[in-house]
Amino acid sequence: GLIAAVDSDADNVFVVLSARKLNPKLHIVARASSEESAAKLEIAGADRTLSPYAVGGRRLASLATQPLVVDFLDVVTRGEKGMELRLVEFSVPEDSPIAGHTIGELKSGESTRAIVLAVRTTEGNFDTTPQDDERLRANDTLIVLGSRGEIERLEQLMDGEGVAEG
Repeated sequence: GLIAAVDSDADNVFVVLSARKLNPKLHIVARASSEESAAKLEIAGADRTLSPYAVGGRRLASLATQPLVVDFLDVVTRGEKGMELRLVEFSVPEDSPIAGHTIGELKSGESTRAIVLAVRTTEGNFDTTPQDDERLRANDTLIVLGSRGEIERLEQLMDGEGVAEG
C-alpha cells in the first residue's frame, strides 16, 4: 500500500496519479485538506482519503462526550502494554480451511475464543451482528476482538492448523 500525506493536496494528487499508473492494484490512502480535495484524490485513484481536520474535530467531540469509549478504543487498537485485547482485521484467504465453517465453530472447543464483531462480505455488505451459525466464505473480512493468543490462534486456523475439513 501507499500513504500519500505530503502538505500539499496538489502534490498528493500527483503522487496518487503516479502510483496508480505504476500499479493499478496498489491500495492508496491519501491526506486531503477539504472535501473538494478528497473528491479529486479519489478521481486520481486514491482508494481512501482522510482529512486530519475532520478526524480531529470528531475526536475532540468524542473525547468531550464519550471519553471512556475513546480510551477503550485507543487501548485495543494500539495494543498498549498491559492490555491483553487486540482489535484486528482478517481477510479469509481463498484457500483457507475456515471458509465454509461457522463463526461458532471458530469459537468452540480448542479453536479460538476471539469475538467476531463484524463480517464484510465479498459483495461489500457489513454485518455488524454476525451470528454463530453464519458461514464464512473465502475473501470475507472479519473484524475480531481478542487476546494476543486468541488472535494468533485465529491466524493459525486461517492457515489450516487445527481445522477439520468440513
